[in-house]
Amino acid sequence: MSETAATPVLRFDGGDGRVELAGKLPLHGDAVTVEFWARIDAAAGAQTVAFLAAGAEDQLALLVHLPYRQRIYWQAWDDNRARVQRAVSTELLSRWCHWAFVKDTAAGELSIYLDGEPWASGSDCGGPFAPIERIVLGNYHLKPRPWKGALAELRVWNTARTAARIRQSMHSRCSGSEMGLVGYWPLNEGDGEAVRDRTTSGMHGSLQGTANWEVAELPLRERAVAATGLEDYAYWYRWMKMQEKQPREPEPAPFRRGRIWS
Repeated sequence: MSETAATPVLRFDGGDGRVELAGKLPLHGDAVTVEFWARIDAAAGAQTVAFLAAGAEDQLALLVHLPYRQRIYWQAWDDNRARVQRAVSTELLSRWCHWAFVKDTAAGELSIYLDGEPWASGSDCGGPFAPIERIVLGNYHLKPRPWKGALAELRVWNTARTAARIRQSMHSRCSGSEMGLVGYWPLNEGDGEAVRDRTTSGMHGSLQGTANWEVAELPLRERAVAATGLEDYAYWYRWMKMQEKQPREPEPAPFRRGRIWS
């Protein structure tokens, strides 16, 4: 998909900003897919956390470094503390990419997909991960691991999605009721501190510190608009709120007509 559209996205500046999402996701530790659109800042730190999921008493379950010492890491805290990694190239910095991180316990595999294509994988990763009761975006809440970049369209599935499935939906927004979708945060609120989960899991959260909103061009299609037109209005309202925050050039002085005397 080559067409892009302007949309609010979540921005992290490498400071103390993060998003905290609290609740329980109906995952059973055997399969998960975490996917989102991300733009990694070229000046991102050496040790960053873009996505973190934890269980009771902050027991780590899932972790995405984007990057960590110039490598992308996807890690699951199972019996083997399994992880897969690959060096990040400069051509992936400062542009929007779609990332999908998959764990398939039955197959014993961890996989990373970039723009819908296989990018990295590892085997012997068959242990279950801890139940998830907390998600943190853009930082590590127990010690500083600030991330610098922007996020959009965060989704968590209770299945190990294939490349074909990822490509099928990566350019379209979800409704929140798709089969297997247990957490969905479009991250397009564009105003305020609330971040809402659009699934029945209800894992809502809020912006902390310097996390903020900005407008970006993304290759995303809006889903079909309801006949009431309410979705159109909601999108227009968020867009107008974002535009109000953008710096504007001063208005020119009004032209005043006068007489010319000879």
